[in-house]
Amino acid sequence: MKERILLSFMIIFIVLICFPSTHFMTAYPSDDFLISATSYIHEIFSLNENQHRIEHRSGLFENPGDLTPVCHIDPQVITIIEQQENWALINTWLGQLWVNLDFSPSTEELDNLISRHGSNLALLFQNLETGFVYTYNPDLVLFGASLNKINHALYVYTLAERGYISMDTIHTFTEADRRGGTGRIQNMAVGTRFTTRELLQHSIIHSCNVAYRMLIRHTTNAEFSYHDFVQELGANTYFIGNISSQNTNVHDKALWMNAVHSYIWSEGTYSHHFREDLLATTGFIQADYPMARKYGWATASFHDAAIVYADSPYILIILSNFDDGAAGTFRNISLEIQEFNRTWF
Repeated sequence: MKERILLSFMIIFIVLICFPSTHFMTAYPSDDFLISATSYIHEIFSLNENQHRIEHRSGLFENPGDLTPVCHIDPQVITIIEQQENWALINTWLGQLWVNLDFSPSTEELDNLISRHGSNLALLFQNLETGFVYTYNPDLVLFGASLNKINHALYVYTLAERGYISMDTIHTFTEADRRGGTGRIQNMAVGTRFTTRELLQHSIIHSCNVAYRMLIRHTTNAEFSYHDFVQELGANTYFIGNISSQNTNVHDKALWMNAVHSYIWSEGTYSHHFREDLLATTGFIQADYPMARKYGWATASFHDAAIVYADSPYILIILSNFDDGAAGTFRNISLEIQEFNRTWF
């Protein structure tokens, strides 16, 4: 095992140093990278035979094969007292407990719960601490409805952070902007004025269609286009079509939600505004914790995507082709996912 790890790192070092202009990186490895990688190799090769490095947050159990952990440990080096197949007995602050060295939570109950909905629903769960991902029907592609507003909002915030636009620019509501559906601006007087920041707030918190269209109009001719942003993010450009009529699937939406999560907790000038708006909006996913989220609802499109700030935070995305009446289904599934996350992570 150690020999394979060493060989892998040697190959990486050779590629990074000898071919710096490849797509792996555009400059030589930084000192921090080299120090970090060297330290990791040193740690791996300095382990005793009865030591093992836990790479992810893992559960501690009273007995091998138990399903419910007593508590959890963060990534660290453990000293194994006894081993039964993939289970290792270690000393903890609660006494001797077992950890599964090949941890993979059982998803049988989730499979049974979600499969009742057949091909009408798709789901992705991602635990942000461990990276564990569970999906159901991940290739189902649907119209994103108002979920698209979170994508475009992240783009607008990125433009502002990079200096392409100002959050203080004034936009005037015209009759041509008027749209039906959700939102408050459609009921206001023509001539009402809003800053870019206020339009973003309306678009996210109130899912305002008018605010969304006004933001699209404002950024259509930006030097850094929406298509450029989607490419930079690594999202699916084939889903774009018309900016206000994008399709999505759970994998693509997960990429967007991870990018949103990274931005709203960054040191960005405006990131706290986006975070506050996402935490203030409502939707169909239920949880006992704060959620940064956005829902979408249109004909044959009933969706919600949330970053749930539980003790072990996770992303949950549920897409469906239901027209309405699915709030109960979303509630039941999301509470089961919450319990799954609470049990295993």
